[in-house]
Amino acid sequence: MTESYLGQAVYEDLREKWLHEDDLVNHRVTWLLTSQALLLGVFGILTKLRLDWHQQNLKDYWLVEVFTPFSLAELMTPILSAFVLAYLGRGIYAAFRAQTEIRLQLAKHQCSGRIAIGFCVEVFRDSTEDGARASKRMVWAFAIAWMLIYAYELLRILQILT
Repeated sequence: MTESYLGQAVYEDLREKWLHEDDLVNHRVTWLLTSQALLLGVFGILTKLRLDWHQQNLKDYWLVEVFTPFSLAELMTPILSAFVLAYLGRGIYAAFRAQTEIRLQLAKHQCSGRIAIGFCVEVFRDSTEDGARASKRMVWAFAIAWMLIYAYELLRILQILT
């Protein structure tokens, strides 16, 4: 009876840790989507302000296009976004690594006979891995989008200066 109770306690502990990491992924993906939406919105507003500024000050085209506060902020937005993306992406990857470690601990306890073989911490392994894959790819999709935006900004400035 004591061995069964110990096995149940170990399983419940691992399951609780799994749920905690799953909640962390949920929160970090939400923060990722919110932050990227805000930064894309800021980028769009800054682009619009720069274009409006340009229409009002046509005499010094390169000076207005490159050195206005709007243009500089527009250039810095993708860099800020890259830092936010790296920070949140690292947290998402860390939570998935923790879940992998929890799954390995469960397998170790099952091999030693402490926990019955039928218990699992995740709902279904394939769906768990598909969800992890989607979250990880979302980080890379935003990273690629911001790299393209930054490359466009650099090309725009180079074209103005030459």
